[in-house]
Amino acid sequence: MKKSPEYIRGLIITILYKAHPEKISQKELWFQLDRLGTILSEEVLTSEIVYLRDKGYVTSEKQKGYRLLAEMFLLRLTPKGIDLVENHIEDETVWVRP
Repeated sequence: MKKSPEYIRGLIITILYKAHPEKISQKELWFQLDRLGTILSEEVLTSEIVYLRDKGYVTSEKQKGYRLLAEMFLLRLTPKGIDLVENHIEDETVWVRP
């Protein structure tokens, strides 16, 4: 069954909320989504991260390291993202699980 973008964004936000205040890599996020049964292509995951970043819910910074073969980002939830999870604000484009 295909999962909606709103559902996927909610899972991403929830995972980052549980990790907060720590940053997690895009790769770690991808593994956690996979463990939850949400298998995404790299393109779809990147697209959803960009969407959430543009909405102000997450920050992303390029991961430093000379051994990286591909571009990788470290992600963290912003105060606005925390407010979304804690129901201080609403956004119908991101379904956050209670």
